Amino acid sequence: MNNNIQAFLADQSGTTAIEYTVIVAVLSVVAIAAYAVIGGSVGAMMDSTAAAIAG
Repeated sequence: MNNNIQAFLADQSGTTAIEYTVIVAVLSVVAIAAYAVIGGSVGAMMDSTAAAIAG
């Protein structure tokens, strides 16, 4: 039983997947925060550009 626990604690095969999951989670939070900060101004800029093109 003790050998099974030691083998489980020494196994690092899932470490890479967990690291990638954490990286994706952090990037998602950054993207959402960036959209919250600049989302409105980009939308307003697109609206004014569309109005200028339409005439």
